[in-house]
Amino acid sequence: MTPEPPRADPGSATETGAEPPARPATGSTDVTVHGGQVGAVGDNATVTITNHYTDAQEPIRWPVRVGRPPLLADSFQDRPALGDQISVAFGVGAAAVVTQTQVMTGDGGVGKSQLAVQVWRHLTRRRPGPGDHKTGAGGGVELAVWVTATSRTSIQAGYAGAATALQLSDGRDQEDAAEAFLSWLTTTDRSWLVVLDDLTDPGDLTRLWPPGSASTPASMGWVLVTTRRRDAALFGHGRHRIDVGVFTPAESQHYLRQRLQQSPVPRARDDTTSIDGLAEDLGHLPIALAQACAYILAEKTTPAAYRGLLVDQRQRLADLMPADTGDEHDRTVAATWSLAMDRADALPPAGAASRLAQLIAVLDPNGIPETVLTSQPAREYVSVNLADDLTAAQARRGLLNLDRFSIITHDPASPSRTVRMHALAQRASRENPNRHDSVGTHREADSEDQAESAIACARAAGDGLLAGWPNIERDTDLAQALRANTTTLWSTTGDCLWIPDGHAVLWRTGRSLGEAGLVQSAVEHWTAMLDTSLRMLGADHPETLATRGNLARWRGEAGDPAGAAAAFADLLADHLRALGADHPETLTTRSNLASLRGEAGDPVGAAAAFADLLADRLRVLGADHPATLTTRGNLASWRGEARGPRRCRGRFRGPARRPAAGAGPRSPEHSRHPWHPRLLAR
Repeated sequence: MTPEPPRADPGSATETGAEPPARPATGSTDVTVHGGQVGAVGDNATVTITNHYTDAQEPIRWPVRVGRPPLLADSFQDRPALGDQISVAFGVGAAAVVTQTQVMTGDGGVGKSQLAVQVWRHLTRRRPGPGDHKTGAGGGVELAVWVTATSRTSIQAGYAGAATALQLSDGRDQEDAAEAFLSWLTTTDRSWLVVLDDLTDPGDLTRLWPPGSASTPASMGWVLVTTRRRDAALFGHGRHRIDVGVFTPAESQHYLRQRLQQSPVPRARDDTTSIDGLAEDLGHLPIALAQACAYILAEKTTPAAYRGLLVDQRQRLADLMPADTGDEHDRTVAATWSLAMDRADALPPAGAASRLAQLIAVLDPNGIPETVLTSQPAREYVSVNLADDLTAAQARRGLLNLDRFSIITHDPASPSRTVRMHALAQRASRENPNRHDSVGTHREADSEDQAESAIACARAAGDGLLAGWPNIERDTDLAQALRANTTTLWSTTGDCLWIPDGHAVLWRTGRSLGEAGLVQSAVEHWTAMLDTSLRMLGADHPETLATRGNLARWRGEAGDPAGAAAAFADLLADHLRALGADHPETLTTRSNLASLRGEAGDPVGAAAAFADLLADRLRVLGADHPATLTTRGNLASWRGEARGPRRCRGRFRGPARRPAAGAGPRSPEHSRHPWHPRLLAR
């Protein structure tokens, strides 16, 4: 049966007939058929079919590296005590192997990810020699996978990338690909390393933990997790906990002295008393030390002068300290960030850095595509307070200014996660009430101006994500990064994305989840969308009704066609009441309901429903309207299911011979609702 495609998102003029992601092809064959028809393609004489195919897979070239870890920090500070603990746990060097799964836990900004990068570099720096895959010796693992573990979806996406690299899957169904990768880990005799960086919720690893217990030979694989969480569920089962805190005083002093040796100012290098005092002032927090050094070096000032500035401006973010920790690091990082931001903002293009930082602050700290931040919507937002409109090159210069002062990390080698900003610095950018251009969430705003600023920032960030989002997702890393950024954007800005109505990027994310095979995640996304739409827009708002249609569609895809049909039946009643019987949305909902009745096992009922719908579409739209032709095709298909396929062939060919210009059985309709796919392959 021919599907009825939906509108991709509210406000779109075209209903989604979203093509599946194109398979990569290294060749094609053209087949010409004379004197016949295939569906609605071609004329009555000749049909040309193009078959894309891939060449035979090449042998895997070992070692295999999947994912990209963050860059190792400038003047990376070795931490001997932690290094020894990690070495013993991982069996590095002559130390005995104790366990193979390590969980590094600690507060934000203490350097957990940097330690993970150090482990990655150590275990991947050598190519394995003969026999290494049997012993794990030599330091060079054969497979290394870096996963940003901020959500279950991102973990599955990382595993799917590994499965694709290992030729276990094409990666299109990420859930199946992730399962295939985990199964491979349990049976392989090759050495491997899996890093799960920045685990946000331990529950996201349910049934996704890589093998790492006494049941698996410790010499074969290593698992390293970094997280702020200290939940009991993370430990036990052969997992070893490593607590990561701030630098020791000696480590802080060594880091500052080493980094400040780059300064051309003698007092910056030689004033050991001020250096030691600055380490104390910053609480030995690694990220704060890095930002302080960046400022001192860029401004060619001294630790003593910087300490004076820090004292003067520390109270600018006095409320930044989070409720869930008892430390002082957030407050000191905020003051450090303020100093660095003021200087970055003064560089040309003047004023651009702080506005870019506002956008970055509401997006994913684990990486933002540079194209999002240099897009036209982002540039328009940044240019509001500037004398001239910003060009893409100037926007990139603004990003490099932020990188210069260690406010962000800019990694051009990672196109899907080019820009990273530490979560503490993001909070400083969002929540500083004393900066005239600060932004938070709509519900936290203290004034109307602040609320308007928060809404403008959130919607500009959403527009930028949409601008960088391809219609066909061939790059799975980019798609995952865009989904993660949308999730963070919604979380950090609250209701700002729903004023005046739901932002289209939320709809695009739901579509992306489903098309990536993450059906359960799609159901959860649309459920959250519906809850918010009901609260913000009301039950009869067109977007609320559209969201109900999307949720029903993905319930069906998740294996509940009966439940989806019931949801569409309820939706139809509300459409009839709110929009009327002849509204295009009502007609499309009837079509989707009829399809799901058939999918639920009632082809006779589906055929009857399509017969009724065809009569109404002929009356309302006319015989040659694409939606009418689609309905005729669906009716023929379901009659074939009910009576036998041969008896529907003539009925289906009728409308296919005389379609409206550019139309066919799969022609899109103008509706927000999704279509339930059913192909006419007979």
